[in-house]
Amino acid sequence: MIKIIHPNLEKIAEKYFDDIKNKCIERAIYLRKNLNVIFNGLSHIDLRNDPLNGNSKKSLSNLLLLPANKLEDQNNYHQLVLANCRPWVGTYQNAIELITDYLSIEDNLKELILCSPENSIQIETDIKNHIGVNNVSYEAISSVINKIIDYSLFDDLAYGISSELGYNTCPYCNRSYIHTIIDKRKKGLIRPTFDHFFSQTDHPLLALSFYNLIPSCYYCNSSLKGDRVMELGTHLHPYLEGFGNDIKFHILIKDNKPDKSHPENYHLFLETELEDFQPKFQKTFFSRTPNIGEHRGNINLFKLNEIYNAHKDIVGELIVKCDSLSMGYADSLNGFFSLLKTNKAEFYRFYFSNYFHENDFHKRPLAKMSKDIVSKTLPYFL
Repeated sequence: MIKIIHPNLEKIAEKYFDDIKNKCIERAIYLRKNLNVIFNGLSHIDLRNDPLNGNSKKSLSNLLLLPANKLEDQNNYHQLVLANCRPWVGTYQNAIELITDYLSIEDNLKELILCSPENSIQIETDIKNHIGVNNVSYEAISSVINKIIDYSLFDDLAYGISSELGYNTCPYCNRSYIHTIIDKRKKGLIRPTFDHFFSQTDHPLLALSFYNLIPSCYYCNSSLKGDRVMELGTHLHPYLEGFGNDIKFHILIKDNKPDKSHPENYHLFLETELEDFQPKFQKTFFSRTPNIGEHRGNINLFKLNEIYNAHKDIVGELIVKCDSLSMGYADSLNGFFSLLKTNKAEFYRFYFSNYFHENDFHKRPLAKMSKDIVSKTLPYFL
């Protein structure tokens, strides 16, 4: 796994908040008006005159109403009475009023949308305590939260964010491309999926939090992770850390085939010198001998050992290239770099077809694997 690094990350996050805040606040205010109509005698005229889009208003109002009493148009606001509402509206009136009030305040929303990964769960817990809900009642009012902190609002911004981040490969696996392509008419063509590190189902308040949205490939997000739970204590968070030099790819050479590049000559696996009790070991491997189906630890969840062994042909090619650089030849290259108007990083990129520096690993698949193998095979050169 590679860490997400960008020199303007905070600016990208701030712009995202500025782009999304008004839509969330408008929804919170409108829902609060609905509650005032139902419980406090506010005139229906205030709903009809609200500047929010008509379809959005109907959708938000219908959230509170029983299916048989849903509004067909804005002339039916008189149906907004408690007797026509879903049972949880009356049961959790106070909590719904408090959450709509809370999310209609820009500073509160900003703290939530821009919260760091380390603070996310605590901020969510503080909000739950503020509105007086436990896990059961939190789930009951999650539909209200989902209408305000609505992940569908992210769709209009996703292309811009992924384009600005500029990540070409999935941070979870560094194996699949996640290019963002926008055509000449500024229409988005393809982009990465965005994984909720803290699941949207269990943590609806974090559905739009910037650092909870991880640009990723479809395989990691949907095929491998799916609805499995990730936590900071059991998994590495891409905005906080990557494998770095603590976890490296190693190869076991079998010599099964005379052709040294043949994939059957190699077994590829991730290894570390970290102690079992260290947090990064727990979040990466979880155990030296994990059970089948274990999803704690990034290597287990994203099946990295299994998946990377599909690329043993590339391992073989790297080994052959490394062998062609004898110790003497590799050392002599250092003296020619200035004459050739190049440097070690450029030579590495063109010779080994990947990037040399860790900060560039996101630009091309298998960059981390390639560097680890070359570093182990040609330590005197690198």
